[in-house]
Amino acid sequence: MGKFLPLEKAVKNLVVDGATIAFAGSGGRASYSFAYELIRQHMQHLTFCSAGTGAVILDLLAGAGVVDRAEIAFTLTNSRNIRRMIEGHRSRRLAIEDYSNLAMSFRFMAAALDLPFMPIRSLRGSDIERRRGFVGDHKIKEVVSPFLSERVALVPPCSPDVVVMHAQEVDEDGNVRIVGPVGSDDWTLKAGKKVVITAEKLIDSKITRKDPNNSFFPGIRVDAVVIVPWGAHPSALPRFYRSDYEFLNELTQRSDSDRSFREWLDEWVYGIKSHASYVAKLGRTRLQTLKSGTSFKSG
Repeated sequence: MGKFLPLEKAVKNLVVDGATIAFAGSGGRASYSFAYELIRQHMQHLTFCSAGTGAVILDLLAGAGVVDRAEIAFTLTNSRNIRRMIEGHRSRRLAIEDYSNLAMSFRFMAAALDLPFMPIRSLRGSDIERRRGFVGDHKIKEVVSPFLSERVALVPPCSPDVVVMHAQEVDEDGNVRIVGPVGSDDWTLKAGKKVVITAEKLIDSKITRKDPNNSFFPGIRVDAVVIVPWGAHPSALPRFYRSDYEFLNELTQRSDSDRSFREWLDEWVYGIKSHASYVAKLGRTRLQTLKSGTSFKSG
């Protein structure tokens, strides 16, 4: 149980200013609780990496001054902090290197397999290939295949200093169990130099040993575990709770200006000492409403 830490200590011990951090968690398993704690501890100059997970988290971190650079597949049209930074309406700017979902997934895969690059067909001739930011010439390379004599694009590995994901369950050994879409989460976690799992629920290791095929990621590869109920809020967590669209809509509206966003941070992040206090502020009625109708069927 030595890898089990409080949220505050997990951030303090594993993340340093200037680090590269990736958020895994397809289908609603992004760790908002970890993102809030990054803001609360005034982390700076982070680089954010994602294959399509955590677009709202990126807007939060960028707006709070935590993230300077991003290597991402996309962001959202309602990412208003990012828009102001890109358009020069803020003193701080956000540097973005744009890839596709597949390209970022391949970059994590390359790092996970300890490969120097990964070939990809879909980028050649696209604006993603032509437009280059802070990565410059090392964003994408083209070579002639030694086997087929055709040109192919290559993307570099992406090996974040820390990868964070929220999970439904984790056992005492750190073995991770999830429900819902997987996406590129496995490759993203394996690409990280350090892995942090925030989890909704702690389960007995006997459950894992009895049903090992339902384990998603091995505890031996996990560096820190934090048990954080409602750790993915305001996103959904299959089998536990639905997305809190009322909360997300309010966040979008209050991101309209630097002043209103700062007031939102003061209310929901800086003014709250812990994630437990955040959950208490949400209120029992709201939480019960989000829990209703959360069954998940696969297939």
